[in-house]
Amino acid sequence: MRYKVLNPVNIENWDDLLLQHPDATFFHTQCWAKVLSETYGYEPKYFSIFNNDELSFLLPMMGIKSIFTGRRGVSLPFTDFVRPIVSCKEDAQELWEGLVEYAKKSRWQHIDLRGDIGFEATESTYDSFYQHDVELVDDTDQIFTGFSVNNQRNIKKAIREGVEIEIRHDMESIDEFYILNSITRKRHGIPSQPYMFFANLYKYINSEGKGIVVLAKKNGKIVAGAIYLLFGKSAIYKYGGSTKEERHLRANNLVMWEAIKWLAKGNYKILSLGRTEKDHAGLVRYKDGWAPEPKTINYYRYSIRDNAFISKRKASGSLNVSFFKVAPVAVSNFLGGVLYRHVG
Repeated sequence: MRYKVLNPVNIENWDDLLLQHPDATFFHTQCWAKVLSETYGYEPKYFSIFNNDELSFLLPMMGIKSIFTGRRGVSLPFTDFVRPIVSCKEDAQELWEGLVEYAKKSRWQHIDLRGDIGFEATESTYDSFYQHDVELVDDTDQIFTGFSVNNQRNIKKAIREGVEIEIRHDMESIDEFYILNSITRKRHGIPSQPYMFFANLYKYINSEGKGIVVLAKKNGKIVAGAIYLLFGKSAIYKYGGSTKEERHLRANNLVMWEAIKWLAKGNYKILSLGRTEKDHAGLVRYKDGWAPEPKTINYYRYSIRDNAFISKRKASGSLNVSFFKVAPVAVSNFLGGVLYRHVG
């Protein structure tokens, strides 16, 4: 077979190869592979086919070995969506057969795909989510008028309340967001990602100008913030947080609006708001206010034992338990550092 199993961490011009393809996103990049592999110890296995030195097909995978969740290949861990890059369907079918064979030799129990398959038709969707995309144009007034009336009102309220916005790349902003993120996740009963994950975000992404931290402050106190990831002409809203006490300021809305203006002025064309669980009504309503016509992201799971795509049989395990709502932030963060690599 002509396919290669590559580690993009070791390929100097990897992102230049990606820029040749309009379907490439931040999640295909070398820096995202570095963050995931260095933080969690995952093995990058990027299945690729080249024609005339150009990337014809790409399916990023990472191998996960866990005593709790087993051995599997995931495309990709902690990633909202990562659709294969497909230039030729014949190449795609060849690579899929090679991937299944590779999975058998690696003793993976299953293959998880987070996005359209691109090569193997199936009706067995494992899970599905919404994806909201905000189209960016030079005229920010035009963008603003496309928001819901409620969003427009909340943005104006945050401005009247004196909320101030900072858009930064430095490590201190990452540290400040990490604290905010830990508080937010505790409120929702979810442990924070390990600190090393955020340190690697700075090391490989923000320090290279491939990500920004947007922080909202009131009287010098951080009340909301978000992290955005950048590649080519597209951006992704990846993480957000806020304090409960200052929710009435509507600072989250101003964070998003100032990020959108910054991106539009930087000639970015699309801002993805990431994936959203379809039954999370509040979050769906919030994102509808920015982009009212969401697309659907389908996830797929291929069972190596059954040699078939399978449907979800039961609700997956979740880290969202009442313990994390009452545990001290330091304890929750420590456990998150232990558990997250097994979740993937």
